[in-house]
Amino acid sequence: MQSKRSLKQQKSCIATLEKVNSLCQPLGEHTNTVGAQSPTKIIHNLKVENENLKKKVKQTTQKYWNARRWNLRLEKAAAGCKVDLKQAKIDAAHMRGVMNMLGKDLEDLRATADESILLLQARIKALVETQRDLTSRRVILWKRCRRLEAAKRSLKKWMQERAKLRPTTFRIMHKGRYTPAARSLACLMVSNGTTETKVGNALIDIGNALGISVDKRMNKCSVQRCMLEQGVAADIQLVYEILKSGSKSYLEIKISVNLKVFKDITYSSDSTSHKHIEYECRTIALEVTDYSNPSAACKWKSRTLGIGISTNHAS
Repeated sequence: MQSKRSLKQQKSCIATLEKVNSLCQPLGEHTNTVGAQSPTKIIHNLKVENENLKKKVKQTTQKYWNARRWNLRLEKAAAGCKVDLKQAKIDAAHMRGVMNMLGKDLEDLRATADESILLLQARIKALVETQRDLTSRRVILWKRCRRLEAAKRSLKKWMQERAKLRPTTFRIMHKGRYTPAARSLACLMVSNGTTETKVGNALIDIGNALGISVDKRMNKCSVQRCMLEQGVAADIQLVYEILKSGSKSYLEIKISVNLKVFKDITYSSDSTSHKHIEYECRTIALEVTDYSNPSAACKWKSRTLGIGISTNHAS
């Protein structure tokens, strides 16, 4: 299309030039028929026509170059469109590949979703059955709890009636000595912060609150003796643990005592002064038996050797 336009423009330019040449002839059929004119007027007319023709040639040339520039622009645009079309074809091919891959992924996702839905449906069905079983069990347990509550109320009522008829008495002494239960209760209360003078009254008050009568009040001296006995028992237990630490037989214990060598024991101490008096605390760490589970392996425990007064701050 562009080549055809250029040919047409060339033909129009040639026709215009031929017309100009025909007009520029001084003599012809028309000039012979026209009356004689002065040379000055003829020259003036020819100049005017020449100027007009020059203007037309200039306009035609301008149109030609404008058309040529437009044609070049169109060719560049066509080349760019070709490149864009080629890139668009490449992108379309790539997009077709991507669409195919996405289609495959979509099919895989659909298959996975179907499997997941089936698994979830089975899980929901199992959960519904489990809920039914739990509901039935809950009803059974609720009935049992109701029965147990009724039995508890009846037992409590029976115990209250029995306590009124025959009040229970807690005897803290047996054959002139305080029972081990009474001594352990006194030591427990003292270790929890109860003063030694108030342990006896506290035992009586606790017994009255529980519906149990305590036959005797433990005095301060008895509580102090219980604490001393507990301290002696603790010292004996500590000696036993020290002898047994790191030894597995009676022979090893005897050899350790004779050689005065004890294995697996760490000793530490610290001291401070108060009003120019040195107070020292001693502690050891050793492996001892777990008394709640004697068959288990030994565990590391810390044991205190007490707080005493030292001569000075030197170790």
